[in-house]
Amino acid sequence: MLDSSGAILLGAMRGGVVGESVSDPAVAGGQQQPDAPTTRQCVSCGRAINWNSNVCPYCGHDYRMAQPGQAAPQKERSILPVIGGVLIIIAGLAALGMGVAFMALDAQDIEDWVDPAELDMSLSDLDDILFTCGAIVIVFGVIAVLGGVFAIVRKHFALAVVGGIFSILGLGFAVGAVVGLIGLILVAVGRRSFDG
Repeated sequence: MLDSSGAILLGAMRGGVVGESVSDPAVAGGQQQPDAPTTRQCVSCGRAINWNSNVCPYCGHDYRMAQPGQAAPQKERSILPVIGGVLIIIAGLAALGMGVAFMALDAQDIEDWVDPAELDMSLSDLDDILFTCGAIVIVFGVIAVLGGVFAIVRKHFALAVVGGIFSILGLGFAVGAVVGLIGLILVAVGRRSFDG
């Protein structure tokens, strides 16, 4: 907008009062200042866009969004996944202990509780079953511990849930299954706190 003397009225844009004329000769003649660019390159598509554009008209890149160097707004982080992750790790460690106990047991140690003749198997078959069950429970315990770690750092929600499920399957002297279930529930409730 020009007033009667040909000066551009910038008003509030330059910190002045609306209607105040600018006496800068470069601006007063209707010419743009040489050090103020009128266009810029879009960082997304590379095309020239107006310097004052908030959104690229070609690719839609939004310049109002936080850039990588700027701090993004923090989302609320619940403590529930951390508590659930700790409980899942405890259940996983109980499962590891139970698996080691199965592997360390000898068939003769449990002969007082179970008679292999009634089960129609030999002592060596019972030893093999105990060893295999112990190995399976140890694998379940390791997966549970890893899932608990993922829950504590709030990364990879699905892996944290898988760890919680395996903490229940690992049994962990029966107490571990209950602790693992509570941990899994806490992780599921705190799902929004996860990054991935």
